[in-house]
Amino acid sequence: MNHRLAEFFRFANVSLFATVVDYGIGYLLTQPGLTSLVVATGVGHISGMIVGFVLNKFWVFQDKSTTETTSQLIRYVVVSLGNGLLNTLGVWGLNQLGVDNYWVVRIVVGSTVFVFYSYVFTRLFVFMRKSRPVV
Repeated sequence: MNHRLAEFFRFANVSLFATVVDYGIGYLLTQPGLTSLVVATGVGHISGMIVGFVLNKFWVFQDKSTTETTSQLIRYVVVSLGNGLLNTLGVWGLNQLGVDNYWVVRIVVGSTVFVFYSYVFTRLFVFMRKSRPVV
């Protein structure tokens, strides 16, 4: 399998796993009443981001450097914030066009943002390598 395609599929698996961690921790924190839904959502999101960052760094992009980790984490958070903003704007836009099926809108927008933004910016902006070709 092509190296880039294998990398993309590892990225997709990590994203799925990080989402499960995000939602799972949020759910577990609300069930016994440990915290509010808002706090649980925030803790879940941060947990998912940490899992996603670590797995992307060491497994997906196989980046062994330690000197870049802090700046990579900051860039990863910026890309994650952009992901949330683009998903929100995309859902709003489709809704303005009259598409109101929650799952259709979320899947179309989420898939588009994932392929054309999340993977590309995580690869080229967060885990860029000076010795690796950009394309």
